Amino acid sequence: MNIDLIAQMSCNPAIGGIAGGHLVREIDALGGVMGEIIDRTGIQFRLLNSSRGPAVWSPRAQADKQAYRFEMRRVLEQQSGLRIKQAEVVSILQEGNRILGLELRDGRKVKAEAVIMTTGTFLNGLIHVGENRYSAGRSGESPSIPLAESVKAIGFTWGRLKTERRLVWMGEPSTSVA
Repeated sequence: MNIDLIAQMSCNPAIGGIAGGHLVREIDALGGVMGEIIDRTGIQFRLLNSSRGPAVWSPRAQADKQAYRFEMRRVLEQQSGLRIKQAEVVSILQEGNRILGLELRDGRKVKAEAVIMTTGTFLNGLIHVGENRYSAGRSGESPSIPLAESVKAIGFTWGRLKTERRLVWMGEPSTSVA
């Protein structure tokens, strides 16, 4: 929703780790740049579980949050065939089971043959601070409530994954959408 916050890291500026390290390697194998950017902007690199067998070794890097964000944006802006738009998506447009594109908060419609959602903690985001809770995205940013409602209307079911510090909404499709 804010082009200046592309690749903004939340409280823990780490890439990799026990579960995430596998994902970073898969992104790298598919031609993604996440691993390359952390290599250029990392301030600490560790191999977790090194006292155990190689099957559970897991690289993790801590990033300079600002440098990571700036470098990722620079790389994305140079990517041919990629246009970055600053806007809030409020709805997935469809006809039957066919995706047609997206509707933006200002009413514009963007045609698309496929939609890939990477909402992070923004989709119907909820922040817990002690006994208080309120709707929000990453700390201080807005949640994506209208898009969440659009995803529900498509037929996704909702569940919660609670971690020690955040609440993440996860959807599981109950119908097939092409």
